[in-house]
Amino acid sequence: MTLGERWVEAFVAAVDDGGRLTSSRPVRSGEAANLELIPGLATGEVGGESVQIGMQMLPEPAWDTLVESVRSDRRLRTLATGGTLDGDFASVLLPVRSELSVECSCGKGAWTCAHVAGFVRVLADLIDDDNFTLALLRGRDRAGLVTAIRGSAPSAAGIGEPRGIDAGIQAADAYRRQRSTPRARPAPVAAATHSLRLTPPAGAGLDTVALDRVVHDAAERARRMLVEGDRSGLELKAGADAVRRAAARIRPVLANADRLAWASGQRDPHAATTTELLAPIAKTTGLAEDELEAAARSWLTGGHDAMRALRRRWEPAEGALDAGLRALGSGARQRANVVAAGPVQLRLDEDGRWWRADADDRLGWVITDGPTESPAELVD
Repeated sequence: MTLGERWVEAFVAAVDDGGRLTSSRPVRSGEAANLELIPGLATGEVGGESVQIGMQMLPEPAWDTLVESVRSDRRLRTLATGGTLDGDFASVLLPVRSELSVECSCGKGAWTCAHVAGFVRVLADLIDDDNFTLALLRGRDRAGLVTAIRGSAPSAAGIGEPRGIDAGIQAADAYRRQRSTPRARPAPVAAATHSLRLTPPAGAGLDTVALDRVVHDAAERARRMLVEGDRSGLELKAGADAVRRAAARIRPVLANADRLAWASGQRDPHAATTTELLAPIAKTTGLAEDELEAAARSWLTGGHDAMRALRRRWEPAEGALDAGLRALGSGARQRANVVAAGPVQLRLDEDGRWWRADADDRLGWVITDGPTESPAELVD
């Protein structure tokens, strides 16, 4: 059962509506208008009526407990920092009746009206597209949650605060009269992107599938810039951008799977699918398919920095690798910026951060964890 289906099941159990939700005609996200998600609230229009579903935001102590449980589990931590919230773990965020509020402009009993039933299914689609949607509705956006999982405590806005000594403020500045400014309304969160629904004119010479991918890619970049604070990626060179597109292509296939299974010697159940998905990009760019997939999977772990850690070899200063050698034990060996022991490598990048790479029979070396300042955190 997907997390979206669990959300519908939880809502039905909370409402006890006699089966209206489960028997109603499914309404998909493309049939809803003016979708907007902010922490604790989802709004939209279904069938011409305005619908609003609110969820009680979890208190900070509850988030601290959840974040710590992810930090302590290497698999969950790797998935979360790579852009995927494990479905089984995310199910603990599902609300009960006392944590829900529902409104609909139809006035026919919001808890059981057809518009709310449809909107519940719209949210199910969005949650299945991106499990972090449920975290957002419970009060923590993707950027804040991932920052917390990586190790720096988030502020109330969900952004990690820098550590260090408070520089203070000059008395003259503290007592200067301030102009009042209107309070900004929180930016709407784009919960998902959707495929192109227009067909190019006949004889235009355009490949509909290729055009759809270009439009979807642009929309997804914009969504990630808004929701996660990502860069646009427009500064990337052609090779790096090909890896970024390849990572986006295989992300849905790996979304709810253990990305570490294939890196620990088990058969990769997604091998055929990912190879087929990446074949067009490999053919266009001239990259070997296995090389492209290794880079794309590394990208899912840590973006452009992880890809550079996979490809970049350099000579660090004497003693810079000592912490990595201690982490991997007496059998470890070093070469350039890499410390290796059997099927595991620890790689030091030029910013002083450590990454873990695992050997795969099909793909070679793939970055599976990081970055961190302590290589011991990357070793089981």
